[in-house]
Amino acid sequence: MSGQDKNIEYFVSEFRRLGADQLAEAFEVINTLNKDLKDQSETPFDDAILTLIKKLKNENPKTRYGAALVLGNRETLPSEAISALIFSMKKDEDSKIRDAAANALGNHKKLHPEAISALISAMKEDENSCVRSGAAVALGDNHKTLPPKAILALISAMNDKSWLVRAQAAGVLGKQETLPSEAILALTSALEKDENKETRREAVTALVKQKKLPLEAIAALMFVIKNPDEDMYIRRDAITAFCNQETLSADIIWNLHYL
Repeated sequence: MSGQDKNIEYFVSEFRRLGADQLAEAFEVINTLNKDLKDQSETPFDDAILTLIKKLKNENPKTRYGAALVLGNRETLPSEAISALIFSMKKDEDSKIRDAAANALGNHKKLHPEAISALISAMKEDENSCVRSGAAVALGDNHKTLPPKAILALISAMNDKSWLVRAQAAGVLGKQETLPSEAILALTSALEKDENKETRREAVTALVKQKKLPLEAIAALMFVIKNPDEDMYIRRDAITAFCNQETLSADIIWNLHYL
């Protein structure tokens, strides 16, 4: 994918996430910041990053927001930028800026250990559900081999009071290359009991990728498939999950035959 294509994809995703009004304000600030960086084109790259770090502490929230978004569009950042983004995610009074800082940390090519710990804390403790869900996405949207403490935190987030956090946590778990049994059980429970359709959809999508599901998960999938009130796409994905199993017992095959 070319650099231009990446920028287009980034702007489209931000448009969907933020909405037209907020995005227009942010891009106005971003244009100013990019001009500042262009004016500093003769200076070392790290000096340009330091300019953005300073902007994260600006009195104007739009400037802080724009700085976080610009930093988030870079795959590699020095430790000073990581620390500044962590501080913004923890301390900024504006939830949009905390969310943008979390997103910037997640876009980093390799998650810094301190960023992982900070994102886990934000996912558990931030008062704003958008920030908590953003921290979940930042942890695993681009990272398929998270450490055990991050997986456990995502499992815990499956019990968050906000459906958005639960759905994002399930989605991130589904992107991991391997999952412990605790994660499978959490996803199974969400598929059976969560009142929110999006959370159930993310849960079943995550289970689809597993080739050796335990009996509890198989039973949950069977329940979903037989439930006429369930969303048709969730039922379809539940059937797909069966197709992806390496082995199926005769009893399960018999039950599928009479659905």
